[in-house]
Amino acid sequence: MTYSYWEFACGICLLFTAIWTQVLTVYYFEICSALLSNMCHFLSLIEMIFGVQAMLKGLLGDLDEEGIFRFA
Repeated sequence: MTYSYWEFACGICLLFTAIWTQVLTVYYFEICSALLSNMCHFLSLIEMIFGVQAMLKGLLGDLDEEGIFRFA
């Protein structure tokens, strides 16, 4: 059984395509999980900042137009 040049080239291309697809899939999921993890940390940081702001507002009162805390 002999293979032509085109059959051999097509087989090699399919092999490289399968390997490249597997590599991209693995890296894609790793990159997405890292981005989601960082986004969750970022959102928790924002939530902490707003929590501190709300705590200060509750302790010190509201800001007036000049940016000075007025005690409630």
